[in-house]
Amino acid sequence: MVPQSVGNPTRSAGIFRWLWGIGFVVVTGACGSDAEHDSANHQGGNHQGDSGGESFCGDRACDEDEDCDTCPSDCGLCGQNSCQQGLRCGKLSCCAVAAVPEGTLMRGRSLLGDDACPCDLTCSKNEEQEHEVSVEPFWLDRLEVTVGRFRQYLRAGAPHPAPQSGAYPPLPETGWDPSWDIHLLAAGTLSDELACHPGFHTWTASPSDMEDRPINCVTWYEAFAFCVWDGGRLPTESEWEMAASGGKNRLYPWGSEAPSPDRAVYDCMVGGVQCTLQDIVPVGSLSRGAGRFSHLDLAGNVLEWAFDWFTMQGYSPALPCTSCVAHAQGTERIVRGGSFAHTQTRLRAAARGGQDPSKRSSYLGFRCARDL
Repeated sequence: MVPQSVGNPTRSAGIFRWLWGIGFVVVTGACGSDAEHDSANHQGGNHQGDSGGESFCGDRACDEDEDCDTCPSDCGLCGQNSCQQGLRCGKLSCCAVAAVPEGTLMRGRSLLGDDACPCDLTCSKNEEQEHEVSVEPFWLDRLEVTVGRFRQYLRAGAPHPAPQSGAYPPLPETGWDPSWDIHLLAAGTLSDELACHPGFHTWTASPSDMEDRPINCVTWYEAFAFCVWDGGRLPTESEWEMAASGGKNRLYPWGSEAPSPDRAVYDCMVGGVQCTLQDIVPVGSLSRGAGRFSHLDLAGNVLEWAFDWFTMQGYSPALPCTSCVAHAQGTERIVRGGSFAHTQTRLRAAARGGQDPSKRSSYLGFRCARDL
């Protein structure tokens, strides 16, 4: 099959929590289903030990028992530029990456399957219809891009990507469009703009104790430019969901169990409590929230930009596709994964939303994909 692109119909109006600023049509959960959810014990996804997933020399994840002498194929081979300073996030390299194998997933939310809407939650119609998608193998950052890594990009002058760089390999036309250059700022100006939400932005003008937090207040264009500069690209929506669902229709990255504070950072407003900057935690802090392929924070902490354009109508057409990307012109880009302020329904692997690609928000961050 050949790579396929998907158009972007006009979005419909609606309402949802102020966090998203997008239309949101909800449906209630599918109670009474006999379907059994995928569990953390699924083949290939036992979450034991600090890694939260399978680890081995050659998976390009620099685990705590590996270093550049014992496993040179894993350590020091991720970001070409942002990782030259040997940045660490606890026991992990801030730049660790892990492979996502090629495979087929059922993208979107099913009505009665393992990933059906739980009866106590509300889910969006834009997650339907579930359909088969094939994804080629790729590397994906295990962690969200940190303040420390993004600082290296500014120190390099916040360079503009070359035309057509950062493309999804099966679709070369998805690379950087020079007309997007107007959306990129000089490094000094960008440093000021990253302070987009007083009390909630993680960026500081000088290095601080926030270096291992996920960078937020970054636009889609800046996320794209960073990933290109760092030798990668933004993941497509299909790639992101492949990592989050494990290709096994997992309800959450870790399995079917409901979110808990030791798996994800979310819902900081529960009980009427006011959120604070400390609700955004160092990346990779919660190993029990690891996905099947050992990626962390795919649910909660900050939302993550993906490449594709977003449509409120859901997947249209909901047909089987190979290496498919929604890259026809639209108004909003895909955001995935939920944030520190979202309720648990937004942490589901199938949950999706959209944002203006020029938007800055304390809820928004990203991670990079890399070609395998």
